[in-house]
Amino acid sequence: MVHNYNDSHSLYNDVAILTMDRPVEFTQNIRPICLPTGQSDYTGKVATVIGWGSLRENGQQPSILQKVSIPIWRNQDCSLKYGAAAPGGIIETMLCAGQNAKDSCSGDSGGPLMVNEGRWVQVGIVSWGIGCGKGQYPGVYSRVTHFLPWIRKNLEGNN
Repeated sequence: MVHNYNDSHSLYNDVAILTMDRPVEFTQNIRPICLPTGQSDYTGKVATVIGWGSLRENGQQPSILQKVSIPIWRNQDCSLKYGAAAPGGIIETMLCAGQNAKDSCSGDSGGPLMVNEGRWVQVGIVSWGIGCGKGQYPGVYSRVTHFLPWIRKNLEGNN
């Protein structure tokens, strides 16, 4: 289920809920992730992004799941870096993270950006960026805390 107000031009509300056709069997390698409980913006925290996306811009996709730890930026700093290059601007529903040579990339879209708070919490969803691992352009993620009411409302109908 894609968000009702998803806009592919501005990249606003880039979030969806996938419904499995059967329950997932949890194992040592397959575990659930928690939703954030508060309204923290996570600025300055180190987050981990995982995925099967390219390891560099225009590169091939790996056959092994990758992970990288990256810092979460203040939205104001991210907005200054992107300037007019951000299709609809960097807004409060977005979260930026990354550093030179460390970033999500093509093929990681929709994957989790997580913070370890004693348990893994999904704070972002890989959305977009300019290039991969360019220090001046961090990756841009949908901010999960902003979408919690929408997530909860749409999960209620699926239980």
